[in-house]
Amino acid sequence: MEIPTIILLLGILIFASFYFNRFFISLRIPSALFFVVTGVILGLFVDVESYFGKLGGTFAAITLNVIIYMVGKRFNFKNIRRVPGNSLMFTIFNVIVGLVLVTVAARFIAHMSWISSLFLGFVLSGTSSVLIVPIVQSLRLKEKSRKVLIYESLITDIICLIGGLLFFDFIWQEQMGNLPMGGFVAKSVLLGLLSGFIAGALWIMVLRTLKHVKNTMFASLAFILILFGISEIAGFNGGFAVLAFGIMSGNINHSPFKNWFTEKLTEKAREYAQNEQSFFDELLMLIQAYFFVYMGMKLEYYSTWVFLIALVLVVIFALMRWVSVKSFSSKNLDYKEMIIMSVLSPKGIIPAVLVTLAFEMGVVDGLQLMQYGYAVIIVSLIVGAILISIARKDPAYFSRVSGKVLNPGKQIKDDRPDTIEEN
Repeated sequence: MEIPTIILLLGILIFASFYFNRFFISLRIPSALFFVVTGVILGLFVDVESYFGKLGGTFAAITLNVIIYMVGKRFNFKNIRRVPGNSLMFTIFNVIVGLVLVTVAARFIAHMSWISSLFLGFVLSGTSSVLIVPIVQSLRLKEKSRKVLIYESLITDIICLIGGLLFFDFIWQEQMGNLPMGGFVAKSVLLGLLSGFIAGALWIMVLRTLKHVKNTMFASLAFILILFGISEIAGFNGGFAVLAFGIMSGNINHSPFKNWFTEKLTEKAREYAQNEQSFFDELLMLIQAYFFVYMGMKLEYYSTWVFLIALVLVVIFALMRWVSVKSFSSKNLDYKEMIIMSVLSPKGIIPAVLVTLAFEMGVVDGLQLMQYGYAVIIVSLIVGAILISIARKDPAYFSRVSGKVLNPGKQIKDDRPDTIEEN
């Protein structure tokens, strides 16, 4: 297929993404699933290596920086203090279960190293706020249930990123032969965080010089890429530098950062932060559409065995989430909401980008990381969409199935549908 044709298809895809995001949210289905399927279809006609191979690593790095910055910026100290204890316990339990399950599967089934297994375990241990928030809002759940799922996705975003970046650094330092690895990683991370906070202070000064300049929305993106590039070249962890920069940008009005600068000095930064939010949201929507298409086009790297393992993991995730819902959620939840909270755990753009970067950079176990990472993401999207659809229409279906499994041959009587109201 010729390059102009591919450009045309990408243009159509980007334009269509505005409509399909809204359409699939109305169906309570993650729009990412549509883009993956589109990528699978395009992969039958487009030579992914010829046209997207080199772009994949560069694009993954750019996407990662945008995501890190947005996750850091959303990590608002004031809101985090308001997270209810049960939401925090619910989140921690699910993260630990996901981390252990994936790490064990990667180590003893896929035979990856312990470091690679822990890396994959961290990046797949959480849910995606980019996918969760719009779906939760469209499901019309009770406010407490909605908050628990949203808080979980926001907290696990930061956990997946920190754990993923940390163990990716371990993988890279080991491959470079830098021993002891712990010392090199600690130095890289700490200097990365320090450079990010220094860059945040410098950014406030830079914004004052742009006070009368129009159309500066791309300035922060350019600054993020510069910060990442300089940090990596200097031997620091660029991901942690961007994360620190994002956290500082999102908490400029909260302690301890608000005590570092005068109100007049941060006036432009606060105004800019409000205006850039919609820009980055739209930018992330576009690059997410491209990235999930790219994921679908990599279907040739998958195998049936990998998908079977991914399916088993996703099913176990859902069962263990049921345990956490019963243990840590509000006691007045109806059966339907408990089912939805158990099955709604889509993996999203953060693990997709990190495993792609591992593959594109040629790290040890890179191909397996991408295979298993992509498979779990895709299966979580498909299974989640199916189970949510069933839960909305017939939540008692799950009790009937579990009853037949636990009591084969016994007639299961269930009158739950008579007591459940459809929202």
